[in-house]
Amino acid sequence: MLVEGVQKLQALKVRREYGEIATLLQGVMNVLEHLKCYKHIPQVADLAHQVEQIRGDLEKQILDDFHQAFHGPNARRFAPTKELAEACLVVSELDTKVKRTIIEDVVKTQLAEYEVLFAGGESDAWLTKVDLRRKWFLKTAVEFEKTLAAMFPPSWQVPARLALTFCDVTRSQLSRAMELRTQDIDVGTLLHAHKVMSELENLLVRKYTGFQPYDRTPRSSTSANPFLEDGLPNKTINTNPFMECETQGECPNSPFSGAVCRCFQPYLRVYIENVDNFQSLDRRLNDQIEKFANDMKIYKFEHIDAEESNVVPFCGELFTIYKNVLVEFLRLGPGESLCGLVEVLQKHLKEFCNKVVRAALPKVGANIPMPKDINMKELTAVLAQVQTLWREGDSPKLSDDDIRRVCSVLVSAEYCEEMTGRLEAKLKEKSSPSLVSTISLTQEQDLFHAVLAQCIALLVTHVESLCDPALASMTKVNWMVEQTGDQSPYVTAISQHIAASVPLVRHNLHTSRKYFTSKKM
Repeated sequence: MLVEGVQKLQALKVRREYGEIATLLQGVMNVLEHLKCYKHIPQVADLAHQVEQIRGDLEKQILDDFHQAFHGPNARRFAPTKELAEACLVVSELDTKVKRTIIEDVVKTQLAEYEVLFAGGESDAWLTKVDLRRKWFLKTAVEFEKTLAAMFPPSWQVPARLALTFCDVTRSQLSRAMELRTQDIDVGTLLHAHKVMSELENLLVRKYTGFQPYDRTPRSSTSANPFLEDGLPNKTINTNPFMECETQGECPNSPFSGAVCRCFQPYLRVYIENVDNFQSLDRRLNDQIEKFANDMKIYKFEHIDAEESNVVPFCGELFTIYKNVLVEFLRLGPGESLCGLVEVLQKHLKEFCNKVVRAALPKVGANIPMPKDINMKELTAVLAQVQTLWREGDSPKLSDDDIRRVCSVLVSAEYCEEMTGRLEAKLKEKSSPSLVSTISLTQEQDLFHAVLAQCIALLVTHVESLCDPALASMTKVNWMVEQTGDQSPYVTAISQHIAASVPLVRHNLHTSRKYFTSKKM
């Protein structure tokens, strides 16, 4: 078997019949393995030597075939051939350096144009052109997978290696460009470049899950998503931005995590430590709060179905903005500098509570003074103010639209109180241990809870005011005269008012039944 196999290999090698060579060579190597202990016999040793010589010849021959295909006179018109695809099967039985050489050469060929177009000295190498880099790679990667990728065995993972080499080249070029033009780096350009490359990294992580290069050791990385909650399913509809699962599917050991973006880190720390950037964030959030406040003035509190939530949409938008700010912040630097960010977030939570949520109450509710820094002990006083202001006035009634408005504000305040607690937990989770004790959003939670309690008081007092005439008539009854009957008129009036007003409240609090069923309600 061994003699015939060696002879046939010699003939097949000359004819470049790689498909048959791959199968036969594997069989010959298996036989030699069995005869390993007999290599001291001259004939066996000679056959083993011939096999090694054939393998060496095949290595040179296949490398030359690939070189001609990618660098020869017809390289520009090269199309994948069955011969080279079968040659890759033979390579799997040869020294691993052959496969590495072929892959490196193919990848280098694919990126040759890129290295020239985006070289460190070219204008396209600067941070403002990262979109062009991404566009070039995506176009090249798609074309490669359509044409050449099928020629290589899937186990070689050539497209993934092409992507990783692209990242390495890009990181090197951007690093060089930033070293040469440090004075030209501005925050906006830096953040844009970081965002574009980070999105590309995440795309590659998802596409090449589990990929590990043969010449690299796994490298741990931190997820770019700071709101990752382990074990939570991915839901299509999610009003809680702090409870999203890892939609990016990022592998902790993926070589694509930070493959490009780590070149930005030395410059991003300057951004994080710059107080001016917190001031910029403060202005940005202030503008957003003002926009929410203006939009709230024309917001329609319309009828909702039983399946719908009547949380004011601006609440979800605010905490989504907060999530994105925190994600961006943590991508740019570690958690040691969170104190400055927390102060900005605290300030605008209070503004949102007063200018947007509480301001949406009907006039009689919005006019009630609120302590500047309310705590839970002061809530009773707030409730008393509501009832006193109402009863000392002209006993105004809430319309159906007003009731929908108050109920919507109530569930919105409840949502904001819960999300503020989750935000605090996330901030503590991402901060350094020394800062955990300094991070607290309790006052902000209390503010939202105060608005919630105020809404409950308005609804209760509204129902009470409807019953006031009947209660007043009760006081005018001559209780000294014996009267009998199934039910008194004032009892009938009270039950009718409750029956007419309570269902609307119940319907609009269907997502917060714990408040509807509380003793106060």
